[in-house]
Amino acid sequence: MVKVESEKELENFLARTLAGIPNMLVERQVRLGPYGRADILAWTVLDLDGVKTLLGHVIEVKKEDAGLKAIFQLSRYVKGVEVSFIDLKNKNPSVVDDVFVLGSLFCNNVIDTEEVGYLLAQMQNMYIYKYLISMKVGIKAKRWPGWINGIIDHPKGCAIIDINDLLAAEEKSADNINFTAKYYNPFWDICI
Repeated sequence: MVKVESEKELENFLARTLAGIPNMLVERQVRLGPYGRADILAWTVLDLDGVKTLLGHVIEVKKEDAGLKAIFQLSRYVKGVEVSFIDLKNKNPSVVDDVFVLGSLFCNNVIDTEEVGYLLAQMQNMYIYKYLISMKVGIKAKRWPGWINGIIDHPKGCAIIDINDLLAAEEKSADNINFTAKYYNPFWDICI
C-alpha cells in the first residue's frame, strides 16, 4: 500500500491541480487572522449572465483520518474567507456582485461518520474527499457520501448518497464537463 509521507505532499498535488484551471489563483498557507491558517485558498471571478461571482475554495488537508474537529476547523476557515470576500465585494461593488465560498477537506478516511454525515447535510458548501494512492494511477480522490433522511432500507433509517454518481449523471452524460461546473468542483479530474 502506498502512503502519503506528509500533508505537504498532498497539498502540493492539490495546489497544482487547482493552478491548472484557467484563471484560478492559488495561495498556500493563507493567514486568516483570528480564523486560523488555511492550507490552500483558490479563487476566481465567474461572469455568469452578467453577474460577477467571486468564487473561493478553501482546502484543508489531513494526512490521516479526520472527523468533527477537522470539519469545525474547515468551517472556521471558510467563514474567515467569506468575511474577507464580502468585505472586498462591499469595497468594490462595481467589480463583484456576489460571493460564494466552498470548503473541501482531503483526508485518508472519515471518523465519526454518522455525526459528520448529519453535519455536512446541513452545510451546503462543504465537502470531504477521501484520497487514494496507487502506483498505477497516482493520487485520486473520492467525494465522501452525505446522508439524507428518508424511508430507506438502512439500519440507521438513512440513505447514503454517492455525490460522484449524481455528478456523473448530470455532468458526464454528454461525455464532456460543463465548463462552469469545473469551477465549482475543481477536483473533477482527480475524482473516481
